[in-house]
Amino acid sequence: MNNNVPLEDLTRETSLFDIFKQCHIYFVNKVNLLLTFCVFAVMVSYVFIGDVNHSSYVLKVRGLADLGLSFVASILGFLITGFTIFASLSDREFLRLMATRKHNDHDISYLKYTYFAFMYVFIVYLLFGTFCLLVKLFTDKQYIAMHVVKGIHTTLHTDRRIISGLFHAFLGTWFFYLFAILKGFIFNVYHVLVTRIRWECAIKSGNTDEG
Repeated sequence: MNNNVPLEDLTRETSLFDIFKQCHIYFVNKVNLLLTFCVFAVMVSYVFIGDVNHSSYVLKVRGLADLGLSFVASILGFLITGFTIFASLSDREFLRLMATRKHNDHDISYLKYTYFAFMYVFIVYLLFGTFCLLVKLFTDKQYIAMHVVKGIHTTLHTDRRIISGLFHAFLGTWFFYLFAILKGFIFNVYHVLVTRIRWECAIKSGNTDEG
């Protein structure tokens, strides 16, 4: 296989933000976005046609934040552990080939494309967990939460029930998106395994142009 990707490309990104910018380009799935938008539309519609009051929505937001923190802590820990074992046990020669072979459809190596798919899931889960933590910190302080909602209400002249309802819709939709991208993580594990087998078969058969 041709060495058509410079080694310097491996360490181009120096932070999670740099990685996320690249991931956002390659791994925002249109089907996931469509499904997520549908969920958001349904939740927002319920806010305007339902009869749930402001206090109930606040309780729902707190409950969803609690559930989100527990879910992210358990799933993220499991995913990171699995990824660490997976990366550690991967054949070094296979990783080297992936690092030096440019992806057919993107201007990055196969290694980066594969690992970016994992990192995208990690980062989105981490962001959601951080957001849920902030929700818990602020909504547990009744004084702060009340004044935040009151400030939005005064600025936008919007019903407090609508504000809290939209906030609940946003949090619930993001939660749904976590499940949507989880299937991509699972598929990527499978795809790496079958790609390795395909490349090994191609090398043994002498077809070094196999991608």
